[in-house]
Amino acid sequence: MSLLHEAIEFGVCPSCETPQPGIAEQYSYGVYAGVMCKACAIRRFNDACGHRPEGQGDWRELDEPYWEEGE
Repeated sequence: MSLLHEAIEFGVCPSCETPQPGIAEQYSYGVYAGVMCKACAIRRFNDACGHRPEGQGDWRELDEPYWEEGE
């Protein structure tokens, strides 16, 4: 069973380890950030994984190189 399916089945966020609604795969700056609840995505990532009105950040806004840049 995948981490996502397990988290949804038990209703526990793997990031904060508390029962939370809305557990899903989250993406920050278009890159997979992990399986977590909306609250963790907002708290842990600068672009809040797109949950704020301004949406998800663009990788060109990052201060560090994007993982695909040099490939």
